[in-house]
This record gives sequence, structure tokens and C-alpha cells, in this order.
Amino acid sequence: MLITLERGPCLGGCPVYSLAIHADGRVIYQGHSGARVTGTAVEQIAPDQVVSLAEAFRRLDYFSLADRYTHGEPGCERYIADLPYVITSLTLGGRSKRVEHDHGCRGAPAGLAPLEARIDEVAGSWRWTGVDR
Repeated sequence: MLITLERGPCLGGCPVYSLAIHADGRVIYQGHSGARVTGTAVEQIAPDQVVSLAEAFRRLDYFSLADRYTHGEPGCERYIADLPYVITSLTLGGRSKRVEHDHGCRGAPAGLAPLEARIDEVAGSWRWTGVDR
């Protein structure tokens, strides 16, 4: 199992970073602009936290989501510019899915942004980004 999250820039100076959470609980963080820690950091979380996070993906029916919730895509007719984007992915049981989510898209599923925040919470990304979601 592998869960990834990548946060892009926004008009207000959002931290730009990516992280990967492995089934064994290993978290690999890569900080870029606007993050308190730039470069690579590695941390360990409990494997049962990873299982709990995978369950959150299942509850959202992540594999059935569209690949993109971005400007110009169906469902994103209502759009606000200059908000951050987030890319998540899940590889589990031989299946992989990647979802691009521009927070300016008002047609994204209601559970997607909370899932993104949950990934940050479980990974403890606040210690590197300086942002507690």
C-alpha cells in the first residue's frame, strides 16, 4: 500500500510539499517553497494509522472518483481562481488511482478535502510545513 499527497502553491503563499505514506508506516516528506522544512524528512507512524487512513479512502469510494476536479473539467463550471491544488494517490491491492483537486473547483465531492486534511493529520505534516490543518 502507498498513499501520496502533493500540495501546490496558492496566491496566499501556501506551503508546497509532497509526502508518501507506506504500509509499514514510513512517511517520506519532500518540502519545497513556503514550507518550514525544505528538503527530505523521514518519519515513522504506526501501521494501524495507515490502515485507518486506507479505510477513509474506502469510505469515500476513492477508486470511483474522477481523475481531475480542475478548471474546465465536467463538474467544475463554478470555479474560483488562485486557490491551491492537491494531488492524492492510492495504490492498494494491485489497483492505483490518482486524483487532482483544484480547490477552486466547487463541484468536487464534499469528502475529498477532508480526506486530504486527514492524510496531513496522520502523516504529521504540520511539523515540517508549519501549518496545522
